[in-house]
Amino acid sequence: MSITTNLIRFSLAGSILAASLGTVMAGDEPRTRVFKPGRGISIDVGAVKVAGYYTVANGTCAVTLMLGARADADGNVAPGVTRVDVPVAGGAKSRVFTSEGRAVQLTCATGAKLLAVSTQSYTLAELR
Repeated sequence: MSITTNLIRFSLAGSILAASLGTVMAGDEPRTRVFKPGRGISIDVGAVKVAGYYTVANGTCAVTLMLGARADADGNVAPGVTRVDVPVAGGAKSRVFTSEGRAVQLTCATGAKLLAVSTQSYTLAELR
C-alpha cells in the first residue's frame, strides 16, 4: 500500500473523527480525539489527567503535555505535574506510557495539520 493511499485514509479518518466528536455524550471520554494546532488537549487516561497543546515546527507536531493525577470524588488532587515535550514527525506516531498499563498515542498528520490523540492499554511484554 502506497504512502499516498495511507495519507488519504488518515485524512479521511481524521475528518470523520472530527465530525463525530460533537455526538459524544457529556461525561463520556472518547478513545480518540483530533486537535488542530494551538487548541487545548484534555484527555483522561485511567487515573491520569493529560492536558496540553501542540504547535507546528517544520512539518512536525511539537506536542507539550502535562500529566497529573485526576481529582478524586471529593475534588482533591494529589500534588505534582509532569511536563513532557514530544516532537512527532508528520505522518508518524509516538506514545507516552503511564504506570498503570495505559498509554496516550499521538498521531501527527502530514504537514502537522491535525493531531489525533488516543488512549490504549498495553502490557509490559509489549514494551520489550
